[in-house]
Amino acid sequence: MYRKKFFCRMICIFLVFASLMLVSCNEQTPSEEQVSETQAPTKDTVLTVRLKEDVTKGSYIELKDLELVEVDPSTLPEGCITGSSEVVGKKVLSALKKGDYLTADVLGKKKEEPKEETQVTKSLARKLGYIVVTDYLKADTGEDLTEAIQKIIDDNPRKTIYFPDGVYTIARPIQTSSNANKAVSLHLSSGAVLKAADRWKGGAAHMVQLGIIDKTFSIHATGTNYYLYGGVIDGNGKAKGVALEGGRETSIRNVVIRNVTQGLHIVYNSEYGSNDSDTEALVIEGGGYAGSVGVLVDGLDNTLSNIRVSGFEVGVQLTAGGNLMHDIYATYTGGDSLDYNNSRGFLDSSGGNWYDGCRADGFRTAFYALGHSMSLYNDCVAVWHEARDRQIAIESTGKLSATVTSFKADFYEGGNNSFLVASSGGKGIIAGPMFDTSVAPDEAYKKYLVDRVVWYDN
Repeated sequence: MYRKKFFCRMICIFLVFASLMLVSCNEQTPSEEQVSETQAPTKDTVLTVRLKEDVTKGSYIELKDLELVEVDPSTLPEGCITGSSEVVGKKVLSALKKGDYLTADVLGKKKEEPKEETQVTKSLARKLGYIVVTDYLKADTGEDLTEAIQKIIDDNPRKTIYFPDGVYTIARPIQTSSNANKAVSLHLSSGAVLKAADRWKGGAAHMVQLGIIDKTFSIHATGTNYYLYGGVIDGNGKAKGVALEGGRETSIRNVVIRNVTQGLHIVYNSEYGSNDSDTEALVIEGGGYAGSVGVLVDGLDNTLSNIRVSGFEVGVQLTAGGNLMHDIYATYTGGDSLDYNNSRGFLDSSGGNWYDGCRADGFRTAFYALGHSMSLYNDCVAVWHEARDRQIAIESTGKLSATVTSFKADFYEGGNNSFLVASSGGKGIIAGPMFDTSVAPDEAYKKYLVDRVVWYDN
């Protein structure tokens, strides 16, 4: 019993001793790391900022100009600012000296940080080393600027030529070189328009002829992979749009081509055969001229993607192989001036091309192949929105040699509709087609059918 009482007394003594030690630690002087601007001052003083160095009129206060001091509040000037966050970055309206306290009446607005330019402007173009055409000529005059623009191009090899917003009228083609030592890139702002003059003097030539000067198709020197980017190419109903005449690994992106008799022409590479160009995000609008072609590809190994074509008798025509057509949307519009019986969404006269996710809307024949075209058609669509005498999803002038997978045809009721027009005996296949067999009863497709036709049950 005595031992238990002794043990309890010892525990109580230990707890009292520990409490005294904790209080003693809390009363120790804080370290330098614990001292900050937010440290509470004593009862008779306040913390405030003052200048460490002289500051000239018109300059901006920086944190390095200030020091934090503890002073008697009765000695501070009226309106004194005590926090550094309230003064840093503000303009000094009059010269101040070392040791001065800062008041609201001697400080102006905070300095505005320059905003990062996210789109190309004149100033950013100059910083990037671009040649800004409006530094040499005036837009929106309606005058023929062909000669002035061509001089800018010729005088600035291996540069990017930038066109700010405005209308640039030309009566003849603008030409660039595909020679590595002379090639330039053309960069148009979204509001820049190259417009064919009412009196177009360029004949059948395209308004913009890329790589036509000192034409070469070499890929062994930097410069042949120039580009055309942005803006609007307006044919004014008089001219063709853009021709890619030379160069390798070149690109055309984010361009609107409108009011043209032909939209885009990729010329055959007579030197190496392969063009290897990349065309993306284009809108091409024709004027509904009989016999017109929206996109003509005579070259090999080109990639065209995310393009909308309308107002032409033939949407896209390929005369060479090795080309990838991805997400191309061709629409038949233009009224009575076009010949519906000769209309084709995609016309392939070569074979060896790949159509992925392409769509033909309203053409007599959506996808047309000459001879024994061994092209690939994957996830493509053919659509009609009104009754026509003839509606054909896929047509071949001979035996079908193509591979057609997951192809959907949405025929309009009425008329003579066919999913496939081709002679029998070919080695091609049609796998998993999607269409209403009651609307398109022609059974020529069955000679090439793999699996079955997919369609919802009426």
